[in-house]
Amino acid sequence: MVYELQTLQRQPCQHLWKRQTGSCPQCFSQCTRALSDCTSFLQWLTLSQNQGYYACKFLGYQDTILAQTGTQLFAKSYIEGATDFIFGQHGLAWFTHCDIRVLAASLGFIVASGRTSNEAGYYVLDHCSIAAKSGATVPKGAYYLGRPWGDYARVAVQSTTMTNVINADGWHIWNTGDENTDHVTFGEYGNTGDGAAGTRKFETKLSKAVAITDVLGSGYASAAYVDKAYL
Repeated sequence: MVYELQTLQRQPCQHLWKRQTGSCPQCFSQCTRALSDCTSFLQWLTLSQNQGYYACKFLGYQDTILAQTGTQLFAKSYIEGATDFIFGQHGLAWFTHCDIRVLAASLGFIVASGRTSNEAGYYVLDHCSIAAKSGATVPKGAYYLGRPWGDYARVAVQSTTMTNVINADGWHIWNTGDENTDHVTFGEYGNTGDGAAGTRKFETKLSKAVAITDVLGSGYASAAYVDKAYL
């Protein structure tokens, strides 16, 4: 069963939960329409503690997934975008076995961590695949794994396959004059593919993979929102 969450282009304050097969999850039974009464449907979904998303499609261009607060698990899902399309400030977000697909663009960024202090927030891509969307023409090196929205941005990409859409530098500053690189923790471990090669900028070399317990907590396996069949 697959569900699709689609960002409506040119209407960033509205998002649509589209039922593809079966029926909507019980808690979202009324969410088969655009939500004009919510600042952002994605924000509404991801501002709470302890959430899991399984076999979903997240479609957008910029700011596709806001993982803002609390612990969040995204497993065996399809995530699409071009600019900062996984982003947030305080979230502890674990993305595992997800297909991350980039759109046609001359410059793009996957993760934008807005962490502004030495707090717990962490965004981890684990056993994912990164490539151009099927049919999209993406120049070699057009995309970066992430850039620091906040000066303490923290992102790890591990055991992930990536094509040459990823730039050899790996990571990018936020903006010229506002680089936000003084305290960032951008790390990689065990990645493969053409996009995994290169001399990375301001990257912390990880001696081992980040453990899921470091992000979701030691008791995650028994949490109600965790479906172990997808892990």
